[in-house]
Amino acid sequence: MLSEQAEALRQKDQQLSLVEETEAFLRSALTRAEEKIEEDEREIEHLRAQIEKLRRMLFGTRSEKLRREVELAEALLKQREQDSDRYSHEQERRILYRFFLPVLCPVRYGPRMWIRVLTGKYCEHLPLYRQSEIFARQGVELSRALLSNWVDACCQLMTPVNDALYRYVMNTRKVHTASR
Repeated sequence: MLSEQAEALRQKDQQLSLVEETEAFLRSALTRAEEKIEEDEREIEHLRAQIEKLRRMLFGTRSEKLRREVELAEALLKQREQDSDRYSHEQERRILYRFFLPVLCPVRYGPRMWIRVLTGKYCEHLPLYRQSEIFARQGVELSRALLSNWVDACCQLMTPVNDALYRYVMNTRKVHTASR
């Protein structure tokens, strides 16, 4: 009976040592997995930072290009205003118009011109009749009806964006508004 108990104790000790070895192995595997996760998280953060840096660099180059284009357009408009004050003959105005408009707006009355009209209307708060007068002084005859049609067409193009924004705002539990 004593030998049977000793044998049972030996088997229990072997099982216990096997459990301890398994536990030690699992603990080491867990620490390795945690270290791997931390390393992966650091790498993810590093890659996110690189992406953000590249986005800023890309935006910077775009804004510099846009700034150069705006400066060029402003310089051409200033020169155009000075030239239009100097020349009063219609034929000379047409020559200047043909010279400056392709630089200012490569496609006659293209998107840049529309953007200029919309920016004037909504950002600079210039009424369309005043914009028409400004363009006329620069030798570009645009009627108020044409400008109004452009604004209407651009608003129609923006309708899907407006609808999506409306749905996004109204699908919340609370809507915060200003008192104005």
